[in-house]
Amino acid sequence: MANKYSDSSLTERLKYNFDNKMAKGTGEMIKILATFSILIALISAVLIFIFAYGGEDFGSSLWDSFSTIINAWMPYSDEGSAVYLIITAIVAIFGVLITSVLIGIISTAIEEKIDSLREGSSRVLESGHVVLLGFTPGSYELINQLVLSSQNRKLVLVIGSDLSKSEMEDYINDNVIIPPNVKIICRKVDIKDPVSIGLCSVENSKAIIVNGQTDSETVMSLLALFRITREYRSRKIPTIARVSDSDYLLPETLRKARNLTMIKSGEAIARIIAHSCLQPGISEAFTELFCFEGNEIYIRNFPELMGKSYKEICSLITSATALGYKAKENLVLNPAADTIFNEDYELIYLSESDEKISFKAKETEHASDNADVSTKDISSGNVFPASNSDNTLPASNETCPDVSCNIAILGYKKSLTTIIDELPAFIGNFLFVGCPEEVQEEITAAVYAKNENAQVRFKNINLMSTLSIEEEMKDIAHVVILSSEDEEDYNEADLKSMMLLLKLRDIKLRTKMEFSITTEMYYEKNRRLVSAKDTSDFVVASNVSAMMLAQLSSNPELYRIFKQLLSRSGARLSLKPASMLINKESALTFRTLNSKCLSMGLTLVGYLPMSAPAIILNPAQDEKVTLSVEDKLIVIE
Repeated sequence: MANKYSDSSLTERLKYNFDNKMAKGTGEMIKILATFSILIALISAVLIFIFAYGGEDFGSSLWDSFSTIINAWMPYSDEGSAVYLIITAIVAIFGVLITSVLIGIISTAIEEKIDSLREGSSRVLESGHVVLLGFTPGSYELINQLVLSSQNRKLVLVIGSDLSKSEMEDYINDNVIIPPNVKIICRKVDIKDPVSIGLCSVENSKAIIVNGQTDSETVMSLLALFRITREYRSRKIPTIARVSDSDYLLPETLRKARNLTMIKSGEAIARIIAHSCLQPGISEAFTELFCFEGNEIYIRNFPELMGKSYKEICSLITSATALGYKAKENLVLNPAADTIFNEDYELIYLSESDEKISFKAKETEHASDNADVSTKDISSGNVFPASNSDNTLPASNETCPDVSCNIAILGYKKSLTTIIDELPAFIGNFLFVGCPEEVQEEITAAVYAKNENAQVRFKNINLMSTLSIEEEMKDIAHVVILSSEDEEDYNEADLKSMMLLLKLRDIKLRTKMEFSITTEMYYEKNRRLVSAKDTSDFVVASNVSAMMLAQLSSNPELYRIFKQLLSRSGARLSLKPASMLINKESALTFRTLNSKCLSMGLTLVGYLPMSAPAIILNPAQDEKVTLSVEDKLIVIE
């Protein structure tokens, strides 16, 4: 077979070789330019030596040629013979061309380097930093929570994404306030490629967060991380990842081996929705517990608590609220009041910071736990209800027959069955609007698994029609609006939820119907557009995911606490009527209220005044709290 290269002309071969060398980059171009300069200098030196200077040595001629090329120097008319002037003029012209090309090459190289720096393609030389893999223009809440987690301590956050470095920096600077103690470094990487991820120095980080745009991207990124961190396995770098579908959860053995915590954001959001639709206001309590702004949950060992009961600890603690304990692998929230702490017990508590906690020298004395009120009031039953004199807990909402049991769920998403599973069994009437026919059998089975006597209705009506909605809202006590998963643009999905919420508010105002509304939304900025002081609850999907990822990056142990608080079985966060403690408006210290709750098997963490619906968690233990019988107590039961 004939060689095509041998059939080419000399011109074609030279052009081909020249193009290949030029394609090698700046260094090769400078080599070609230097070679050309040396060749011109040698030729001109030989010509000058032979025809112009005769008596001069060759070295002088060569130096003059180089000087002329570099300086682009043109001789005066009286500085030599005509031949010398012509040769020198030609060399000077070549010098101008060579200098111009060299300047162009260097300028291009500098621009390429600047562009490379803008793209963030250099390796990060940091240690003890937090790595965030995956960034979208809606990830501001996650970054904001990580910034808040620094608590004025130095924090280096390295963000890797397929966006350019300049794009990420612009998005972040426009939406997040970065304090001086926080340094954010952006790198353009393919989070599914081990080599590309290596630019973020993940092996030297203190925590890694994987926040892929899709579940498949998250899993691929984790597998790429495992390739990099294999030789650093002994360091056990905490890795936190978010998926929305449980099908993408990696095997538990692999998660343990890699110190990986995977949260199912869809399940967490569904559980909050289930809690919120029957307990208006509880979603704010979850938000407060999950976010770094305000109070946070800490786990810490206090040797001075050894030998003391949980009730004693609650009476001694100041500027914090006890929630439970951790003993080795055992984690208990709201333990029995007589639980004795030993050296293995770590206190789980709620506080504004991990350092803002102290204990009194000795237990505060309470006159029958009622030191805040007069003996006359106590004996006459004017403060504490007589029904609670035996410290029994009023009937729970789980079995209370007086609670209205009709609920309407507008919209559909895959986590709907989780919402149903988390709802209490007493709900007897379900209305589902906008459910696809292919999943109706599955949803019906989920309802009957909770309550075989429940009534299930499916409707397919126009949710943008006020008349259609109003007709279906009769006898409904609780309404849940689910964000659409079909919309590619989450802002569009939020807009539909907002329009439906506004129509429901209008129906309530005109018809005097009484029903609570829980609305799921994707973005916090959209929630703020329709927030109002009514019984509406909001569950913002991006906020919940961001808060949990940020919290777990600081302490993965919190996952088990969050899981318990969100579960309807075991210890969970609930709202209880203040009337179970008081029968008229009363001013009591938080410590006294908590002591009363402990005797009923509850741990008090805050309260919700109905006159100004804004939750208050972890007030000062000795601060007087004025409660009316309409107010709510936030407890772990």
